[in-house]
Amino acid sequence: MVDGGSRGDKPHARLRRDVEEVASNVVDAALLLHRDLGPGLLESVYEAVLARMLEQRGLAVERQKPVAIHYQGIELNEGFRLDLLVDGQLIVELKSVENIHPVQPKQLLTYLRLMNLPLGLLINFGAPLLKDGLHRVVNRHTYFASSRLRVHQENRHLHVTCAVIERDGLVMAARRSSAMSLPLKWEFPGGKIDRGESPEECLRREILEEMGVRLSVMKSLPASTHRYPTFTVTLYPFICRIESGEIIVREHSAIAWLPPDELKTLDWAEADLPVIDSYLAERESYPE
Repeated sequence: MVDGGSRGDKPHARLRRDVEEVASNVVDAALLLHRDLGPGLLESVYEAVLARMLEQRGLAVERQKPVAIHYQGIELNEGFRLDLLVDGQLIVELKSVENIHPVQPKQLLTYLRLMNLPLGLLINFGAPLLKDGLHRVVNRHTYFASSRLRVHQENRHLHVTCAVIERDGLVMAARRSSAMSLPLKWEFPGGKIDRGESPEECLRREILEEMGVRLSVMKSLPASTHRYPTFTVTLYPFICRIESGEIIVREHSAIAWLPPDELKTLDWAEADLPVIDSYLAERESYPE
C-alpha cells in the first residue's frame, strides 16, 4: 500500500521523490505557521504546532525522537534527539534565533549520514522572512558504512489491512492524495491494525471511517510482506463487497472501478502488486 514513484524506477529515485513531496508539505506548513504566528516564540511552540499541522495533512510525525547509537562496543540509548522525524525519512530541525550558527547545518548532515537518510530541513522561525530561514541539507553519501559510529535503526514493520472491493464485476482502486506521504500511488484502501483488533475488524473500521461504507467480507487472501528502504509492511487483504452506504472519498484523491484484468494498468504501490496476483488467481476458481 505504499511508496511513491512510477513502476520501473530505481528504489533510490522513488524514495527521493517521496522525500521531496514530504519536504514540500513541511515547507508549505512552516510558511503558513510563520505568517500567522510570526517570529519570536519558543522553539517548542513552533514544534508542537508544526507537528500538528503535518499530522492533519496525513503525515506521520515523531517529536523529540531519541536515537540510540553504538560506538566501539558502547551503547548509548540516547545518542541524539531529532526535533521532528516526518514520515520516518525526513529530519526537521527547528530554531528560533537571530542567525543560524554554521555548525547547525553540519550537525544535521551528521544526523542524516548516521541514519542513512537523504534530506533534512533546518528551519529558523526567528528569521523576519521565513524564506531566509529555510535551509535544505542534502546527504550525498547514501550509505555511511565507513563510520565507526553506528546508529541503532529500527526498521518499522507496519501491519495493514486492505480491501479488494468488488461491484458488478469491477474492482475498486484508490489513489493516494498528493499530500500523503506516498503520493499519487494506487492502492487497495485499508489501514493500520490497532493493538487488540483482528485484521477483519480493522478493515471494517477503516473503510467505514475513510469511505463511509459498511463492508461484507467475503474471503481473505494470503498476507504479503514488502520491504521498503525505511520500513516493512505486511498487508492482510480481503475480498469484499459493499453492504450499505455510498462511497465518500475523504482521504484519497480519487477512486476507480476497473475490470480485474485491467488492474495492473494503474501505477500501483509495490506492496499491493502481490495482492493483485493473489486476487486474480482466486478469481480463476469463480464459477462461470
